[in-house]
Amino acid sequence: MREMNGRARFTLFPLLFLAVAGPGCSEGEQDGPIPIARDVVLVVFDTTRFDRTSLGGHAGARNPALDRLARDGVVFERAYAPVPVTLPSHATLLSGRSPLVHGIRQNGTSSLDPAVPRVPARFQQAGFRTAAFVSSLVLDARFGLDRGFDVYDSPARAERRADETVTQAIAWMRAQDREQRLFLWVHFYDPHFPYQPPADFSALDPYDGEIAAADAALGRLLDALDGLGRLEASLVAVLADHGEGLSDHGEEEHGIFLYEEAIHVPLLLRLPGGARGGRRVGDVVELADVGPTLLARAGLPALERSEGIDLTPCVEGRAAGARAAYAESHVPQEIHGFAPLFAWVEGDRKFIDAPRAELYDLAEDPGETRNTREREAAAAARMLAALNEHRARLAPGAFRAPAVRLEEVERRQLEALGYLGGGGRAAGSARVDPKDGIHAFNRLRGAALLVESDPAAARSEIEDVLRLDAGNRSALAHLERALLALGLRAEAIARWQEHLSRDPGFFEGWLRLGALYGQDDPAAAASAFRRAASVEPGNYEAAYNLAQALRQLGDARGALEAYERALVIDRSAQALNALAWHLATSPQVLDPARAEVLAREALRLEPGQAEYHDTLAEALAGRGDLAGAVQAMQEAVRLDPSPTFQARLADFLRRAGR
Repeated sequence: MREMNGRARFTLFPLLFLAVAGPGCSEGEQDGPIPIARDVVLVVFDTTRFDRTSLGGHAGARNPALDRLARDGVVFERAYAPVPVTLPSHATLLSGRSPLVHGIRQNGTSSLDPAVPRVPARFQQAGFRTAAFVSSLVLDARFGLDRGFDVYDSPARAERRADETVTQAIAWMRAQDREQRLFLWVHFYDPHFPYQPPADFSALDPYDGEIAAADAALGRLLDALDGLGRLEASLVAVLADHGEGLSDHGEEEHGIFLYEEAIHVPLLLRLPGGARGGRRVGDVVELADVGPTLLARAGLPALERSEGIDLTPCVEGRAAGARAAYAESHVPQEIHGFAPLFAWVEGDRKFIDAPRAELYDLAEDPGETRNTREREAAAAARMLAALNEHRARLAPGAFRAPAVRLEEVERRQLEALGYLGGGGRAAGSARVDPKDGIHAFNRLRGAALLVESDPAAARSEIEDVLRLDAGNRSALAHLERALLALGLRAEAIARWQEHLSRDPGFFEGWLRLGALYGQDDPAAAASAFRRAASVEPGNYEAAYNLAQALRQLGDARGALEAYERALVIDRSAQALNALAWHLATSPQVLDPARAEVLAREALRLEPGQAEYHDTLAEALAGRGDLAGAVQAMQEAVRLDPSPTFQARLADFLRRAGR
């Protein structure tokens, strides 16, 4: 468990009542005012379709905790996720901003801009004790969702079970003072593929069993809240970040299509005292509305310029007016080379902007099997115009989503889950409608999952895909994984060389080729990284890797120039330390005084890195401060007592005459 920056405690104020009007929900009967929540609990089921839960009437559902909350809460029957991908959907959930504004479009590549206002931070500033317990690497703190949390607990591995996550969350709740107000977010990853429910739920359909396992963890959480005397005065929100294809339209999982199975999600609110219990709301709402609602129901001011609205009027049936929902997916474009998709839902009508656009009447055709765009061209044109106006209106306020660098093992874990890949297609290639590309994608997805267990079979399947689609960059990335698993690095190099001769603008291909050359051929690696840098001159990874390759070649001045460029792009601890080491150890560019300054700056950013203390020791020794060098090296050994650092400490002690 990682403790974040603490905040002053908040004195519990008397129970208040709030009634806030807002646009977007149909009129209906009103009741008395709803109490302000003392504590707020947000629970997210990953990858859970509305129609596969008891809330959606699924006969195979085993969801007693959801049923319990539905009896005492308000169920939203038309809630939509903004994107069928975990990280961007959660970024919307915790900020109230559309992906058009917060800028995160897929998992594993970028983080939420620190300037984006966060719902958890508003709770923290108001004196709530805040904590998050998430179940997947996809939501790791490095992706920027940890801001505003005193505690952000994520697994060290790719994922963990809901029962493990909820155990940590309950332990945290029990450790809090009784009078302390709490904001708690708990995330369950279980319904995600592959579906392998615990033994208690093995008799169910595997997907239903995974949802049932998450529901059981929710039940434990509710029991713990009740046992601590917190449930009655709490607001509990339960929802899903997106759904799952289950092959309804050819997609087995999620991330590509925007059909109902992918973006129509469960959402329910259990209000303090069970207010409005049993009510169901049929209006179209969005996950962006959840954050503003949580803040309003806790008596806190709204976030600035949030696209979401407070859903209290929907709960109370006070406000009139139609509402539309926007959804998008850039995963088809960024990972698979297909065209991106955009959806617009108004009432019972849904429009999907694609190379072959689609229009559906969800009341008459809930399975989206009859595309009426040609027959209802005027309605389709009007909805496309509304969608484009929405995008144009939000685009000027977009934030930058900083790139995130992953370790190689983490990159491969995400690739195995289908979240990273080659991305795009060569310049000038036609936009492929995802409806036409889904078959090849499914084959490629299956092959990717085979790489670790049967790389030969994975290779054969990927080669078949490439025979049909030679320019598929994602397929080439997975082929590289299979070839490396088979020990065929030279063949992986040859395949990238052949592809890049036809597709020289593929940045990631040059990076991958350089990494494959590695230390065995630094000249070839430097050439590949130089090509990558020419494609994307402002890319940190290209500049940093080029510097490392040039240093290995003995080109100290060329390496210095590349390190300096990397540092300008991103003044990270990694770049600071690498340049400091180069200046402390390369005779052609020796500058131990500057090396010391850079090493100390790296340590201010990441104080627990033994490697950075080692660099500082080298810089101090270069300045003649052997006593300081010994002290820095002792700290390196304390953090990492490896034989290498032990030997370096012994050498510094000898040189210092000790």
